[in-house]
Amino acid sequence: MSTSDKNAPRRWTGKEDELLVKLLLDMNFEGKWKVDGGFKSGYLTHLEKFFSEKMPKSGFNASNIDSRLSYLKKKFNALLEIKNKGSGFGWDDNLKMVTGDHKLFEEWSKSHKEAKGMFRKPFPLFDDLEEIYAKDRATGMKSAMPADRDDEDLSHNAIKKSYRSPKNIKVGLREELGRVPGISRENALSLCVKMTEDEIVIFRDLTDDDEKYDFLRRKLEKF
Repeated sequence: MSTSDKNAPRRWTGKEDELLVKLLLDMNFEGKWKVDGGFKSGYLTHLEKFFSEKMPKSGFNASNIDSRLSYLKKKFNALLEIKNKGSGFGWDDNLKMVTGDHKLFEEWSKSHKEAKGMFRKPFPLFDDLEEIYAKDRATGMKSAMPADRDDEDLSHNAIKKSYRSPKNIKVGLREELGRVPGISRENALSLCVKMTEDEIVIFRDLTDDDEKYDFLRRKLEKF
């Protein structure tokens, strides 16, 4: 392998993209990182920290994350325009991909370079990116739901907002911590009091007991 190959940036996997967008979506719901038109300064460092905790072997830093988010956002914006204004070709909201007349799409994509190669190519991150980048602009504020949203959508968003709210995020946490093998009742209480909202979200995303224990042990060492 040549030196240039070794130094070339590694391509992101679908699983890594999903985790990155999920972490950013969590920050979006928390609200404390949001500002008009985007996120507060320092959010990339925050993302890097929690991404590396979930995928320590990835090796991505804040600069890599910034570049990847820029790429995904450009793709999303091109697809959002198709969804809202596409003419002669369409958008399948179930499959999250461009459909319709391929020739018309290819002609359109000549002036929309970011859409090139996206015809009939599913983009499963679309809904999450729409939640992050588009809905605040469309509604003015997340709590101002559009009148034509159906009851199921309203309920779904209400549940997500409630789960992220400071008043509710610690509900049931002590019991969850106490069920992790190796964590005493005393330590569970201490963790419940001192863990931040971000740490609670990460803990609840873990599915393996060993991972949960290692994560909590590191937190206890810092107390």
